[in-house]
Amino acid sequence: MRYAVCIVDRAYERTVTNETPYANLVLTHLPSSRVLFSHRGRWLYPLLALGHYLRQSSYHVAHLHLYDTVVGRAAALLIAHYRISRLSTMLLSRRAIPILAQYRIAYHATTQVKQLNCKTEAMLRNEDQTMPAFKKICHLAEENSGIVGTSGTTE
Repeated sequence: MRYAVCIVDRAYERTVTNETPYANLVLTHLPSSRVLFSHRGRWLYPLLALGHYLRQSSYHVAHLHLYDTVVGRAAALLIAHYRISRLSTMLLSRRAIPILAQYRIAYHATTQVKQLNCKTEAMLRNEDQTMPAFKKICHLAEENSGIVGTSGTTE
């Protein structure tokens, strides 16, 4: 699947799609628009890998912009947990919007849906605090794979 994003800055859109054509998640640094991190994983593994990357980096989160293919409530809680304040996505669950609003995350979505057909979104439907959600997601990741995904591409 080719990663595509709909944003105002068309030159930047070309940069993202050309440099990371198969990534599900891309982190960029503003105002340079330089790609810092990308990941091709499934489920929430790209966001968990992003968290690992952010813990090791010295970038100020106010200067970061995240592009994620699909954002549901669980992803929104992780994004809020990492304190990222700018988000663009192709598909956004309406269950994520209260989390994005609560944590003042500016977002742009190409398409919004009522909810994702996802057990994780259902499990976290009443959760609005990032730390309990983060712990639950990490626990699920460890149960399902034995490790929390940390493989990504950094530039």
